Order: sequence, then structure tokens, then C-alpha cells
Amino acid sequence: MDLAIDDLSEVTTYDHAPGDPTPTPPAAVSAAMPPPTCAPDPTATSPTVTSCAVTQTVQSQWQGGYVASLQVRDLSSIPRPAWTLRWTFPGDQRLTSLWGARSWDQTGAAVTAVGPSWAPIPAGGSVTVGFLATGTPAPLGQVTLNDVTCTTA
Repeated sequence: MDLAIDDLSEVTTYDHAPGDPTPTPPAAVSAAMPPPTCAPDPTATSPTVTSCAVTQTVQSQWQGGYVASLQVRDLSSIPRPAWTLRWTFPGDQRLTSLWGARSWDQTGAAVTAVGPSWAPIPAGGSVTVGFLATGTPAPLGQVTLNDVTCTTA
């Protein structure tokens, strides 16, 4: 049996006797095949994966400033030996000090804290970053851990 492809949407089979150089198509031996697809389905959506959660707790507050901590929980099954936490303040809050990270920087409302090598985040574990800030405490804007958006509380 030989196989002939007329186009990418139909396959037709031909029977012929051994030694017969010209196969003869039988009466209706063809199977329709859907055309191949290479492009992704534009209506398909990928699920949102949350691999971290951050909880802000205000320890103390006074006129013009406050002390708070961020508990960063890893919800994945992969440890994070190196980590970078980024968040935005919703108002005019300014860090004056930060602990629990190797280094930190604030540009406008955006804060970046880089984790120390001695404090990796274990899979399913957590670390805490504390800070002293000016302004009034408020819920944080977007928070990311290694550039993945975290849920916040």
C-alpha cells in the first residue's frame, strides 16, 4: 500500500499489486484530516500563578512616621537562595532605614530590597523585612518577588 498526500488536509491511500508501477486509486478510500495549526489559540488563557504572598504589619506609628515589617512567604516548591523584593508606596512614604535585606534603594515611590546570602527563602518558607519610614502607613502598591507579582495583605 502506498500513501499519497494531495494537500495538507486530505490523505488518500492507494492499493497496487507488487511490481505494478502505477497504483490505481480505489473508489473512496480517503480520510479527511484537519489542517495543521501552528499558531496558539488566541482565546486560550493561562492560569495566574501566585508564588508569593506579602503581609505588611505596622508595629508602631507616630505623627510623621512609622515602623513596619513585611513578611514575605514563598508559596512555591522551589527555594530562593537569591531574592529581590520590590514594592511601591501609595503616597509620600520614604524609607529612612531597612533591615533583613543586604541592600535597599528607593526611587520615588518604588523600593527595591535585595536579600542577603545568609537569608535565603526556603521553599514554602518566609523571611521578614522591617523598615522605618516617614509618612503615614498605607496598603502597599504592587509587590514582586524576583519579578513575580505577589498577593498582598
